Amino acid sequence: MSDVPLHGVDDAPVGSAVDPRSVTAELAATGPAICRSVPPSAILRWLRAGIADFRQAPLASMSVGLVCMLLSWALAGAMMATQGP
Repeated sequence: MSDVPLHGVDDAPVGSAVDPRSVTAELAATGPAICRSVPPSAILRWLRAGIADFRQAPLASMSVGLVCMLLSWALAGAMMATQGP
C-alpha cells in the first residue's frame, strides 16, 4: 500500500491525517458541507487502495463486508415488516 499516497492529495478523505484534532479543526474551518471536486482518475486510485487492503487482510475485509450486508438486510426487513398491508 506504499504506492497509494494519503497525504497531500486533493482527493484524500477529510481528516485523513488520522489525528482526531485535525479532523475537528478542518470541520471547524470548512463547516459541515465540504464539497471537493476530484478527477475521475481518483476512482482507480481508490480501487487500488481497496484491493491492497483486501490482499493485506482478506478475512477482516470479508468479515466487515458480511456484517454490513447482514445489517442492511436486517434494516430492509424491518422496514418492510413495519409498512403493513
